[in-house]
Amino acid sequence: MANWTRGILTVVGIVMIFLALWVIWATGGVVLKIIVAMLAILLSIWIIRGFTIVKEGTAKLVVSFGSFSHCIMAWKDHDFRRNTAGPFTSDNEWDVVDCPGKKSASGLRWVGFWPIYSIVKYDLTYRAIELVGGKEVVETHELGGIGYFTLKQHINWMNILDAESAGAEDGTGALRFDIEFLLGLQIVNPYKAHYGAPGDWNANTVARFSSFATTWVRSKSPKQLLTTKRRSEAATATTPEALTLYQEATRDPAIRDIERIWGIRVIENGFEIRDVSMTEKLQEAFAAEQEQKLRAKGLAAQTADPVMQYLSAMTGKAVGTLQAEYNGDPEVFNKRYHQQVVKAEEMAEQVLPLAHGRTQHMFPGADGIGKLLLGLVTIAKGGNNTPPSPSANNLLTTPPAPPAIPPGDQAMTKKQADDFWALMEERIKEAKG
Repeated sequence: MANWTRGILTVVGIVMIFLALWVIWATGGVVLKIIVAMLAILLSIWIIRGFTIVKEGTAKLVVSFGSFSHCIMAWKDHDFRRNTAGPFTSDNEWDVVDCPGKKSASGLRWVGFWPIYSIVKYDLTYRAIELVGGKEVVETHELGGIGYFTLKQHINWMNILDAESAGAEDGTGALRFDIEFLLGLQIVNPYKAHYGAPGDWNANTVARFSSFATTWVRSKSPKQLLTTKRRSEAATATTPEALTLYQEATRDPAIRDIERIWGIRVIENGFEIRDVSMTEKLQEAFAAEQEQKLRAKGLAAQTADPVMQYLSAMTGKAVGTLQAEYNGDPEVFNKRYHQQVVKAEEMAEQVLPLAHGRTQHMFPGADGIGKLLLGLVTIAKGGNNTPPSPSANNLLTTPPAPPAIPPGDQAMTKKQADDFWALMEERIKEAKG
């Protein structure tokens, strides 16, 4: 029965009941009038209970003797599909569709005589980010006896703890993260949201997305997770690497069933990563990577000539070639020669007291890594053919000859590089002895 037909029959019935009471009142005695007055009051209360207030942007489900009867809604420019001119089926008749020009029907609405007709009530749980004292705080809401369904979009906050990722690009094992998500939902069929979804429709929808997110994290490397950014519009790329989290989720059959069976839609680009918390191990790894990047950026300005000369001695490459590699991509350069520089620093620390005097003598103002590297070069190349005396006094005070390292684009031969390291190790032994 259509809502307007039900409303007309209800009004006619109420009018007839009150006319009958008025006739009895007019023709009866005092006692009868008292009884009629009491009946009129009870009848008025009973009729009032048959009304409900529907707020803008919400819908309510009406049941009769426990079975679904119909839905009522108040939302400007929207209506149920069954009330529009287009065709509908039993599966989509309560879909909320655009209906331009439809006026809002918010306010007092007739449901039916209680207890024959009543409003469906349910429990709702959700977590959202709210501003409290100017700060964003995650608030949990557990509402009981809710008698309406919000049809407008709303945002849930959800998280997964200790989620395991795929292996890292460098071959290390899986890492674990705490990840926060924002999930935007909208009810597009209140009937399905109540009768299709199991129990609390919002909590169960979030639980299904949480399950998807856990599986999704396992397929992503740590770098992919940490570089995933929220986007305000859908990506046009079709490669799996370019898909947004929202696009990947909506390709999953279990997620698509949420709208088809539960009547709940994920709003466009409404599934996003809000924050990723790394484990301590991962934080250290990325801190080390950042340190390498900073070192690469500062390499040319701080120790360009000494480092290039030293790497030339280690690798046999010309200084000009090494400089060209650095200018092309400093980060790649630093990663490629990171181990050599580390080895240089370790060896420099062993002979630093000896290297310092020579370095300052030959290269006034040398400092930092440059000082260490130049010190190694000067100790290793203490003389063109004759090594200096192993005494600490001589090493610190005797000015050495300039390092015999080919300048410019003249690369060291392999034999020269091997001799360089052999002589360096010999100098370290002499210094320690």
